[in-house]
Amino acid sequence: MPASIINIHWDPNNSVWVGQSAPSVSKSAGVKFNVGAVPSGNPGVLVCLNNTNVFGVSSFSFTAAGDYPETVTGAVGVSSTYHLQPANTTCTVGRLNDDTDPYTIDVTASTDADEQHHKTHAAGHHRK
Repeated sequence: MPASIINIHWDPNNSVWVGQSAPSVSKSAGVKFNVGAVPSGNPGVLVCLNNTNVFGVSSFSFTAAGDYPETVTGAVGVSSTYHLQPANTTCTVGRLNDDTDPYTIDVTASTDADEQHHKTHAAGHHRK
């Protein structure tokens, strides 16, 4: 299983960065943040995590478009919510909680084999 992709892009209509959740991350594969074009004069994006459970850090700053692979340091079963801010700011502590952070990253498998087993096992369960 390749790294989980989290796409982040600038929404010019609302002048905000927009991300997405990663509900099924493999610890061994990690996460790749795919940052879209950074508009001229925009400082880039700051990813503010509500805890250090997943990556061992509380934020990432990306100032240019590109793919940014990040290593998962947390154990299977950990998760963190996150929100996005301008890169030239400090994460707003008041927003760092599960109620207001709009996106979630969940580590659900330790290796690609575990992830495949989980999918195969789940596919065998059907409700009647």
